Amino acid sequence: MRLFVPAQSHQTELLDEEVADQRLLRANLRDMAQANRWLGANRAVVRQVAAWLEAIPPERTPLVLDVATGGADLPRMLQRWGERQKRSLTVLGCDLSRNVLDVAALETRHMPVLLVQSDALRLPFADGGVDIVTCTQALHHFSRDAAVRLLRELARVAQIGVIVNDLRRSYLAYWGARLLAYGPVSPLSRHDGPLSVLRAYTPAEVSALVQDAELSARVRSGPGFRVEIELQKSDELSRSKHVA
Repeated sequence: MRLFVPAQSHQTELLDEEVADQRLLRANLRDMAQANRWLGANRAVVRQVAAWLEAIPPERTPLVLDVATGGADLPRMLQRWGERQKRSLTVLGCDLSRNVLDVAALETRHMPVLLVQSDALRLPFADGGVDIVTCTQALHHFSRDAAVRLLRELARVAQIGVIVNDLRRSYLAYWGARLLAYGPVSPLSRHDGPLSVLRAYTPAEVSALVQDAELSARVRSGPGFRVEIELQKSDELSRSKHVA
């Protein structure tokens, strides 16, 4: 019900501007990584990636791409999962910001995670050039039209599937973010945390984005005030053949 959902904000987050202070930026990205751990967002993504990896023969090394990777907390978690499972995989994180990637490079300096600077709306991969694509905590950074383009681009480069996990806008999530902002977080997080919730999409709005992108994907609410998009390319191919 709209009564329980605040109006969507289009105010720019500080993170979307070029933050030159590396200590401030690193603290912000670490705050985000910690929030992802607390809310279970990354665990949900890793579970889905693991399920899809079962379809890939163990002798082949799959490529997993994390778009808008930030501090690369998800690639690090995926790499650690692969090591525990003795499952070889190549994890690649991309982000538009060079400063953000510098932080990601510090966070992954002891891990075989690859990083590349790239616009999420123009990924440098062929159609189906990546096995699995992930995108977490980033959808709310895109305007409605750009979000539709983003979903199409993620689907274009994925061969097996795409998983998008982001904040879900609600008053409860907003006041929770405001409460966390009073805690020991960076000034950047204190400003951007509540604003991120106000910029986020509701599940109904996400479903409309998926429909406008002409994709056959599952949209569901997740724990920790999250909304998730799961696109399995076999489903998308089946839908395309049916339409044809």
